[in-house]
Amino acid sequence: MQRWIVLGVLVLGLLGVGSWFGYREYKRSGPSAMWIALPINPELNSEQRKGICEELKVKLSDREILKKVAQDTGVMAEWSLPTEEAAADEISKRLFVRPGSAEGPLGPVPAIEVGVKGKVRERKLLGEISMRLRKDVFKILGIEEPKREGMDPPPI
Repeated sequence: MQRWIVLGVLVLGLLGVGSWFGYREYKRSGPSAMWIALPINPELNSEQRKGICEELKVKLSDREILKKVAQDTGVMAEWSLPTEEAAADEISKRLFVRPGSAEGPLGPVPAIEVGVKGKVRERKLLGEISMRLRKDVFKILGIEEPKREGMDPPPI
């Protein structure tokens, strides 16, 4: 009888540990997105904000920009992609530019959110891609990038 009790406890323990690992893997496979919020002029109406977002998305979807982003962030190795062109295609599929809001010193302000979509397990890489895209956004808009880390960018 004692052998059956020990065997039952062992089976239940292994079942519990396996369930925990399965649940953790399930959570890590869920959708996620990382983006940066760039404050814009609050006087712009929603149509103007959408227009700016569409224009910025077109300019950021340029193959040369996306290839450079793929090189700088190591996307090819991380996502097991054969070429820079494939990496640029994958980033292009995941890239989004949308109107949103950012937290300012006096409360929420309108912003443009530039980022990429992915899975929870890729959050670190998604953050690196978003920060790399930030440099290109500043170049496209002709705005000088903030000097200090954590410093808010100037409004667009």
